[in-house]
Amino acid sequence: MEIRLLHVDDRDITRAGIRSLLADSVLHLVGSAASDTEAFRLMTDRHPDILLVNILAASFDGVNFLRKFRKQFPGTKVIVLTSANERYHLSQAAELGVKDYVLDGIAAMDLVRLIQNVYYGIGTSGNSAWNQTLKMQADPHFQELRQKLTHREEQVLRCIVQGKSNKEIAVLLNVSPETVKEHIQHIFRKLGVHARAEAAVWAVKNGMA
Repeated sequence: MEIRLLHVDDRDITRAGIRSLLADSVLHLVGSAASDTEAFRLMTDRHPDILLVNILAASFDGVNFLRKFRKQFPGTKVIVLTSANERYHLSQAAELGVKDYVLDGIAAMDLVRLIQNVYYGIGTSGNSAWNQTLKMQADPHFQELRQKLTHREEQVLRCIVQGKSNKEIAVLLNVSPETVKEHIQHIFRKLGVHARAEAAVWAVKNGMA
């Protein structure tokens, strides 16, 4: 059976490389998009089985793209092909149902085999960072803590990791400094910590930043 693939990446050289790689393979590249807008158009027109996407794209927010993509095309399997294993993006990819997360240096035949495995539901990732992320996501204690945090509290927690002050967080999120202070108090209570540094360590350790 033919496997239909859509590739989304804002790097011209990577898109060209994937086109060349798949030219003589058993996979059928139905489209190559440089932007999220183009990707959604091609998804609607060409109905691929697999989406291969760069979550670290410079010209669009890869996480927001995947979040919207999941709502519109829940049946399409997703593979991330990108330049680095970043904790936050690994964690977000896992939460959004990505099937595998691999780096640019993967060998051509290994990538073809991986795409086939994902299509047929065979879980054989060679990325240890991705495997560790999936293991962490499956931990009931981790899930319990994550579910306690609201989306806004997660945003504030990521700002804490970045070293932003309450005033800076307030400006960024368009809320008052008093509201930020309340969010931080809630975060401390839910995570069982007593200082910003402790909260930041927890966030980094658990792939939230």
